[in-house]
Amino acid sequence: GVYPLVTDGPEAALETARAAAGDADIAVFRNPNLGQQYLAKGLVDEIGVHVVPVVFGAGTPMFGR
Repeated sequence: GVYPLVTDGPEAALETARAAAGDADIAVFRNPNLGQQYLAKGLVDEIGVHVVPVVFGAGTPMFGR
C-alpha cells in the first residue's frame, strides 16, 4: 500500500489517519518516540502491551520517562 508522509506533527498525522480509516480503528506501533508524543498530548484511547521477558540490544523504552 501507499502511505502518506506527514511532517506537521502528531496531530496532523492523526487527522490524516482518521480521514483514511473512516470508522476503523487507528493503531500507532513499533515506535516508542511516536507513542510517547501521542501519550503526552492525550491522544491515546487504549494501550496494548506485549510483555517480553528478554530485551535484546538497545532500544527506547515506551514508559521510561
